[in-house]
Amino acid sequence: MQEHERPEYERLRREGRWAAAAEWRDGERRRLRAAGRTKQQACDESWAAMLFKFPPLPAVTAETSSPVVATDPSTPKVIIDMTASPDFDTALRWVWSAMAHDPATIDPALAPQPGCLDLLKFAKSDPKSFFGWVAKYDQKRQEVEQTKRAFEDDQRKHFKLLDKVRDYYRKRAAEQQQR
Repeated sequence: MQEHERPEYERLRREGRWAAAAEWRDGERRRLRAAGRTKQQACDESWAAMLFKFPPLPAVTAETSSPVVATDPSTPKVIIDMTASPDFDTALRWVWSAMAHDPATIDPALAPQPGCLDLLKFAKSDPKSFFGWVAKYDQKRQEVEQTKRAFEDDQRKHFKLLDKVRDYYRKRAAEQQQR
């Protein structure tokens, strides 16, 4: 995938339409190759045709940007504001809230990030590995937070250490002068 194609790929993943779009694009690419196009021409033309066939969905308005509630009661709610920047912790919270549901019944458009459904499938298929992995992630995150707090120290203990080093060298210099 070329760099200029990535935003459209991510958009289609976010909209939950990437699988259908990729399948359609592959069929179009095969048709173009059979029609005599070079491999590169077929790739470029099929990509452009796919974008034409799968345009962006209408933008989410301010009224609907708050947490979205599905009409089907078996589908979990999106637990974040769609205008907020999604992060990994949000994805984990969404997976936790969706654990009681079958991933096949969840509308991909309701997931806060494209990978959330895959994360949910992993959690449902192998809960022991998933929660062990989450525990390791949380432990690492706590270590990073502790490191950040250590660097945000007001430096008082460092001044004490510097005073000890200074006193040591002064004492040593005085001993050398006496010899």
